[in-house]
Amino acid sequence: MRRAVLFSVNLEQIMIAGFGRKEFFRLGPEVAAPETAFYTDVGKEVYNRPDPERAKQLMREAGYDGRPIRWMATKEYFYNYNMALSFKDQLEKVGFKVDLQVMDWATLVRRRSDPNEYDVFITGHPTYVHPIRQVYLDGTWPGWWTNPKKDEIVSRMMAETDLEKQKQLVRELQQVQWEDVPWIKCGEAFTLRAIRKEVVGYQNPTDWFFWNCGFVA
Repeated sequence: MRRAVLFSVNLEQIMIAGFGRKEFFRLGPEVAAPETAFYTDVGKEVYNRPDPERAKQLMREAGYDGRPIRWMATKEYFYNYNMALSFKDQLEKVGFKVDLQVMDWATLVRRRSDPNEYDVFITGHPTYVHPIRQVYLDGTWPGWWTNPKKDEIVSRMMAETDLEKQKQLVRELQQVQWEDVPWIKCGEAFTLRAIRKEVVGYQNPTDWFFWNCGFVA
C-alpha cells in the first residue's frame, strides 16, 4: 500500500505546492544532503517516478477497499497544509480516498502518538546531520517503523567507527527505506535569510546562531 502511494504522486508538484518557487527546494532520494559525507542517490530509480497504472496495480495487490486515509494536517505551517492538498488531489486521481483533517500543530503532535488516531501526517527532519540521528529509525517514534534489516543496519552503524564503512551502511539503510517505504521523502526545503551590512561575524550556519556577532556603525 505504501508503495502504491509512492507511485501515485509527482513529488515536484507537491514541493511546489508547499514551497512555491523552485529556488527554495530541491528534489532527491537522499536522507543526507549532498553537502555531507553521507550523501548517496540510492533509491533514485523509484523516487519521484509517478506511475498511475503501477500504483493502481499495487492498490489491488494490497487489497485496498476504499477506506479513507486519515490525513492530519495543520495550517500553522503553510507548507504542511499545502502539501497535504497536493497529496490528496493526486492520490484521489488514482483511486484513494483521503480524509484530510486540519488541526493545530499541538493537537497533531498529541494525536500522532496514537496509531488509532490517524494514518498519515507530514513533518520535517534535517538532512545535514548524521543519518543515525534520524528519530524515525527508532521503532517507538510515530510511524513505528519496524524492520529487522533496518534494525540490524542501525546497530552496525552505531558501532562502526570507520567513515567509509559508515557510508556503505548509509547506502544500505537508504536502500531498505525505499524498498519498505516507511515514509516518503518529498524533498529538501530552504529558507531565505537577509542580513544588514552593519552585522559582522555572522557565518550563516545551517542552524543559525549569533555567537561572535556584532554591529559596526
